[in-house]
Amino acid sequence: MHLLTVTSSSGSNAEKPPQKKKKVHGPRPLSLLLLPDELSLNCLARVPRCYHPSVSMVSTALRRLIASPAIYVERSLLRRTEHVLYVALRSCVTETPRWYTLNLKPFGQAYGVNHSLVPVPSFPPVPSWGMSIFTVGSEIYVIGGCVNEKMVSTVFVIDCPSYTCRFLPNMKQARACAAAGIVGGKLYVIGGCKPRSSNWVEAFDLKTQTWETVTGLNKVEMYEKMIRSFLIDDKIYLMDRKSSFVYDPKEGRLERDPLLNGQWSVGSCVIEDKLYSFGRRNTIWEFDTLGRVWRQVRGLEDLPDKAEGSKMVNYGGKLVILVNLQEHSTEIWYTEIELERREGGEVWGTILLSTRVLASEAFSPIVASLLRRRDLTTRAGWVMHLSSVTSSSGANADRKLHDDNDAPSSLLLLPDEISLNCLARVPRCYYPWVSLVSTTLRRLIASPEIYTERSALRRTEHVLYVALRPYCTRTLEWYTLNLIKPSFGQEEIKHRLVPVPSFPLVPYWGMSIVVVGSEMYFLGGSVDESFVSTAFVIDCPSYTCRSLPNMKQERGCAAAGIVDGKLYVIGGCDPLSPNWVEAFDLKTQTWETVRGLSDVEVYEKTIRSFVMDDKICIMDRDSSFVYDPKDGVLERDLLLNKQWRVGSCVIDDKLYSFDQENILWEFDPVSRVWTRVKGLEDLPGVRDVTKMANCGGKIAILCNVEKCSTEIWYTEIGLERREGGEAWGTILWSGLVLASEGFSTIVRSLSVSF
Repeated sequence: MHLLTVTSSSGSNAEKPPQKKKKVHGPRPLSLLLLPDELSLNCLARVPRCYHPSVSMVSTALRRLIASPAIYVERSLLRRTEHVLYVALRSCVTETPRWYTLNLKPFGQAYGVNHSLVPVPSFPPVPSWGMSIFTVGSEIYVIGGCVNEKMVSTVFVIDCPSYTCRFLPNMKQARACAAAGIVGGKLYVIGGCKPRSSNWVEAFDLKTQTWETVTGLNKVEMYEKMIRSFLIDDKIYLMDRKSSFVYDPKEGRLERDPLLNGQWSVGSCVIEDKLYSFGRRNTIWEFDTLGRVWRQVRGLEDLPDKAEGSKMVNYGGKLVILVNLQEHSTEIWYTEIELERREGGEVWGTILLSTRVLASEAFSPIVASLLRRRDLTTRAGWVMHLSSVTSSSGANADRKLHDDNDAPSSLLLLPDEISLNCLARVPRCYYPWVSLVSTTLRRLIASPEIYTERSALRRTEHVLYVALRPYCTRTLEWYTLNLIKPSFGQEEIKHRLVPVPSFPLVPYWGMSIVVVGSEMYFLGGSVDESFVSTAFVIDCPSYTCRSLPNMKQERGCAAAGIVDGKLYVIGGCDPLSPNWVEAFDLKTQTWETVRGLSDVEVYEKTIRSFVMDDKICIMDRDSSFVYDPKDGVLERDLLLNKQWRVGSCVIDDKLYSFDQENILWEFDPVSRVWTRVKGLEDLPGVRDVTKMANCGGKIAILCNVEKCSTEIWYTEIGLERREGGEAWGTILWSGLVLASEGFSTIVRSLSVSF
């Protein structure tokens, strides 16, 4: 325990130097010790709990008052309640869990607390595993579980302020790993036994204190044991080892929920009727049961690596994670995240604290996490294989941990709008380092407003996105090309491909992509081996997507381009289809069929397309075509087909493409001439899988130098127009940007500006 002593001097004594020390006669006023208990309790209830150990050392009377249940009743009346996080640990399955609570000990600084897990030896014993836990007020209901390797039907209630327990009538069915939730004054217990049991669902009436069997459920195949459950909007959501389900007690209906199963993991919690869960690659996702949408929580790039056994809990509206950072580690780490909902419904997270809270002698996996408030309005959540407790009270609940208070005068002292204006002028390659300075700067850099400011200041940058498909898979992995500025003493600028785990899911092949500013338009594609007519837009700064009206025709491998405010989609379906060409008006957000095209034989699927001089150029597997939306004419272009390859791009209305001899050519649609780009004799060898993109007026080339190579190389070429109109190229950079474990096909490379 840390005891803090504060000395204060009055104004008069501070001005005059002390001359002589005088003894003060008479008893000191003992304040609380001379007051009646009810008044003392009222005063002590206003003191944050982290100071209670120090206060209890003052006298026996104060220690008695702090230990009494009456103080928690008083705290509830004064709205000074706190959230308390309990954690259960065990070293083996048969061992009785050891319970801990998260203590907040104040440091000597103005802003700072020391978090640590301390044992609770007086916590009543519970089954070694399989028990279901739910809270009502300040009481914890412990339901079923395994004792001596046998499932039991016992139910008892633990009163947390006094750590005493009382037994309730036994359930009709012995259970372990059951789902539980309270709806309409009844405690429902689901599963944890054979699905064909007549008592598979039971309900406990909290008023009459009796159990009853719930019958008439839909026949849904489920496993015996539940892994996780939670309650949202008077519905109980369940997870077994294979799928997810929703049980509505009011309608008596149990249904499978495949969408919920998309991201829901054992480590999860509910905050304000939203489900938060771990996703792939150390991300956190939010599920809205009303909107039926999974959204990634933004701003958590510095989240500590998640390990198996990581668990979440709702800690007074904050999201808390407890984890063993390494497998079989003897240390348990605590991370506290504050959530914020911004315009557009996006959720952003800020890491308030990440620290070690326990270092034990031996590895102890987290058995359960339980959050409750030490008053008469307690909430709790139970997680198998993890036990964590969260507490927030009084002044400490509203106090944020500041890591930037020592900065004398900088961006941290300026209003947000001025700080954003300054940060928007900084190149994006420096953002990772700037975000490490403080929580405030990290929040500003992660906000969408900074890209709006960059656009207003004309400080936008081109960002190259690359989609890779690992060999023999049906998923795309998205990467972005990061620019690494040289450190002190270095001269070379380096590039590397870094994964973008938060990139939304898209069809793995056949989709058409059109880039407009910072947005990517995705059209059609193949889902479950069938073409779809869906269209949606991905906003790259926030990695959020919005749906557009569906096309009239399902398509795959269609040509696409924007001309005069309309998005044209051509082909990718039966050429005889009446909707072979459709146009989407970006203003009215409606699709219309384009008719009256010339009778030109074009294959069903196109390979490549681009817009040049307000015309859409199309390549199928045999020839090339040009579609003029203004005249409604589609014509074959044999000259364009002469050098055009899949690896190509358009810069300043000129087409650039490689030929079979590794020569870069330029096509001018006005003069109708192919011209060789000179000065590129040292260009690395390219292959059929080479992809090109216009990255801010430069040619960006990505390729596997050798067939089935696990390495991807990037070459950047600067273009220059010399006298006589000749185009010359200069290799600005060429090097390895990704070395993966297995071979991956380069599917797309796209340049986006923001």
